[in-house]
Amino acid sequence: MASNTIQSNDILNKYLVVNLGSSKYVIRIKDIAEVKHCTGLTFMPSENPAHKGVINRRDEVVSVIDLRVLLGMECIEKEMSSLISMLKEREQDHKEWVNELISSVDEHREFQLTSNPHACKFGVWFDNYKSESYIVNHFLDRFVNPHKRIHDKALEIKEIIETKGYEAAKKIAEDAKEQELNELLGLFSELYEILQSNFTELVIIFKINNKYQALTADSVDKIITFEESAIDRDTHFSHTDIIEGTVLFNGQTIPLIDETKIFNASKVEVLI
Repeated sequence: MASNTIQSNDILNKYLVVNLGSSKYVIRIKDIAEVKHCTGLTFMPSENPAHKGVINRRDEVVSVIDLRVLLGMECIEKEMSSLISMLKEREQDHKEWVNELISSVDEHREFQLTSNPHACKFGVWFDNYKSESYIVNHFLDRFVNPHKRIHDKALEIKEIIETKGYEAAKKIAEDAKEQELNELLGLFSELYEILQSNFTELVIIFKINNKYQALTADSVDKIITFEESAIDRDTHFSHTDIIEGTVLFNGQTIPLIDETKIFNASKVEVLI
């Protein structure tokens, strides 16, 4: 997302919807000065674990608070590391799957692993995962056919064993390693790069009492408009010290963040 300075004379009832993981939050627009990619971040020591560091904005040092951590969520770096670590395990699963397929043919025994692409651990994850990034989702679509083909090899080999014997099946199993598995491994390698390049946080820079301060967000969804009277202040959400209330939008209850309480809290002071 390119740098975007928000300017409007009619912003009192306008709110920005932001994404944090699978959750959405709304923030008042009136104090937002800019939304941009979180680049050039410098770590600074702080007593607050949610303090991410500082960025430079037009020669002014701006303190950046990790909104995920402040709300008790895992920071995006750890989430990305966990995701890639899990995918590397699923990649290894398929290496072992093909090796076991070859071994079962060599040893003239029944192959016991799943031939269903939706039943392996990667298939279960794949069927349930949805990224906020169109680029990531579009790339993941490329896994469908090669992942199915590699699992289909188990059924193909079973049929060949029954009709032509184990020797005829041996080449098919070895070809699966050289062709289908290599194609799948290439996709995993590309996926890691795409995930890392497409999970760059945004910083939402506020100007409050003539001072610039910032919060991170995974992405920005949309701008919505509602009256102050639409805010339900009888909220049962956690972190009520920074959640002002909730609003109902398109049938979804979304917490409203009070950024002034975040920035006014002494616990976010940087130790310089």
